[in-house]
Amino acid sequence: RTCSKLNNFRAMEASKYFILLTMCAPILGLPPSNNSSEINCENSGDCSSGKVCVNFKCGDPCHGGCGPNTICLTVDKVSMCACKPGFTGYPFNGCYPEECRMDSDCPEERECRNKRCEDVCKNACGLNTHCKAINHYPVCSCSPEHVWNPFLGCQVQKAKDCTEDSDCLSNRTCINYECVDPCDSVCGNNTICTVENHHTACACRPGFVGNPLQNCVDQDVNCQNSDDCSSGKVCVDFKCDDPCLGGCGPNTVCLTVNEVSMCACKPGYIGHPFHECYPKECMVNSDCPEQKECRDQHCEDACKDACGPNSICKGIKHRPICSCISGYFWKPLIGCQIKNCTMNSDCPEEKACINEHCEDPCKHACGLNTICKVTKHRPICSCSPEHVWDPLLGCQEIKECTIDEDCPSNHTCNNGVCAETCNAICGLNTICIIKNNHAACSCKPGFVGNPFMECVDQSTIELQKKYYIGKEKVTWTTAIERCRSKDMYFASITCPSEQNDIKRACNESGISGLVWVSGSDLGSAGEYVWNSTGKGFTYTNWKSGEPEVSDAYPCVALHTLDYKWQTRACRIGRYYACEYFRS
Repeated sequence: RTCSKLNNFRAMEASKYFILLTMCAPILGLPPSNNSSEINCENSGDCSSGKVCVNFKCGDPCHGGCGPNTICLTVDKVSMCACKPGFTGYPFNGCYPEECRMDSDCPEERECRNKRCEDVCKNACGLNTHCKAINHYPVCSCSPEHVWNPFLGCQVQKAKDCTEDSDCLSNRTCINYECVDPCDSVCGNNTICTVENHHTACACRPGFVGNPLQNCVDQDVNCQNSDDCSSGKVCVDFKCDDPCLGGCGPNTVCLTVNEVSMCACKPGYIGHPFHECYPKECMVNSDCPEQKECRDQHCEDACKDACGPNSICKGIKHRPICSCISGYFWKPLIGCQIKNCTMNSDCPEEKACINEHCEDPCKHACGLNTICKVTKHRPICSCSPEHVWDPLLGCQEIKECTIDEDCPSNHTCNNGVCAETCNAICGLNTICIIKNNHAACSCKPGFVGNPFMECVDQSTIELQKKYYIGKEKVTWTTAIERCRSKDMYFASITCPSEQNDIKRACNESGISGLVWVSGSDLGSAGEYVWNSTGKGFTYTNWKSGEPEVSDAYPCVALHTLDYKWQTRACRIGRYYACEYFRS
């Protein structure tokens, strides 16, 4: 690039700590002059030390070119921007103090990155993990209720559904602590599988014979395998037949060895015996002319399918040599491309000459959340609105918060914004209590219902409770959301008649197994409360030995075998019961 006729141009290469600096007079804000009386230099040799000739005047070469915490060095009329001693960074944008040179300069939970002390755990571990910094290194472990899987990473730890067959229905067996259908992959083809008292029985279908554990065949077949056939025959589709009948191509022979038949090329021939065999032409490249090569024992043109469009191929010593035709150049991964530029000035100002083609220089130049603008053939990157530059991560969204603790105690962090905790959480006629950024909802005195949806005046309505059984298996906490999405409440059982009603609803649904209800002791160990009302148990129907008061089994479910109540791990998927009211 050259500057205008009256503008002095200076470019110099940077050393390890400096960058290329290109300066023209207009960039420095020094206007050109047409008055010869104002000319006091023709080149920088006419100026004193530390000055350069700009627009025929001796001036400061670094004027406005360096950022904060930098110094401008001028050596032999060549100027460069550099960080001050003890500072690091990019001299044209600004330098910042060095925090460290090695990990030991930082606290134990941080490490030295780009001369700054950074959190060692940042982006160090995967999903469902906990990171702990030890001696400047991240140590990753699985979070609670997760276990390490060498192929998938930290996975949710499964709870036991059963330990023996008797824990399952009579037509199921206990495999890997789950009640499953034992007929899967037990019997062979054309069979019938039955299950009695957790055990399977296999039998051939009517009209079929054989081993039901392996394979049953039509009783009208005349062979099971080739041993049942005469010499020269094989068993095909349970019938003895000539194996090579119409199966081999020209210049082939049919061989039958130990009742097994195969097609083969005649001696001195090669090819595919089921299609055609042909005489051998070569074994190695030297058996062929120089412009050909030996492919599958045939001499073929070495240039065949070797080069791409706009190219010339020549076979030399059995190898293809490709070159681009005149006016084209080679571009890796693409091939021969036509030349349309040799320098940036051959292209429009918003394009740049890349691989002898005028192309958009912004393509792949900037990162995420950026804006790219082309100025004089060069891409200029900047962060888009509502984003800020992070030297390690690039342009990041400007967030008000990242965790709840960044907000006031009565707010929570929701998608980077501090929001009032009680907003949109509790329903109508409820009381919201806030503690440590978390909300607890309950009905107002004299009101009943689901505090997360709506509480109604108990004295103004007479309601009849109904039950709905969800047929998909979900966790206990997900069951709360499923009931809420249906404008219902998570089920409670407060008297024997309601116990009979939920039993009737389960029978009508056709499901069998454990069913979640809203009881739990999540608030205080051993103190069981209905989630739908916030009230303690006044009626119980526990199974013998229950409840098992344990942090591992805080949630209540009933089993359709006897409809007794049990405590189970909340994170296991089970059927669930919702309740609703009709006046």
